[in-house]
Amino acid sequence: MLEGFQVIGYDWKYLYVNTTVAVQGQNKVENLIGKTMMECYPGIENTDMFSQLETCMRERTTLQFENEFTYNDGSRNWFELRIEPIPEGIFVLSTNITNRKKAEEELLQ
Repeated sequence: MLEGFQVIGYDWKYLYVNTTVAVQGQNKVENLIGKTMMECYPGIENTDMFSQLETCMRERTTLQFENEFTYNDGSRNWFELRIEPIPEGIFVLSTNITNRKKAEEELLQ
């Protein structure tokens, strides 16, 4: 699957992630399952992206947006995120759009 797929519970623990999500997050599936997003990515709760996740979780709304994710080592990638409420919490579908964003930046220059 080209897209990352993750299910996040109401307690912010990863209930399911596919291999693509682990690769996108520079992590391993076994390091994510059962842990909170904050344990896996310290500081994530202070990001605009997390605010969007909270909105979806609280208001049970569907959201779609682009987000630049900064890794612990300072590197960055762009993702298109689609978030849907589900009975277990939320699910997030993520597509790496870094190459597209770089091409757009080059065209602007």
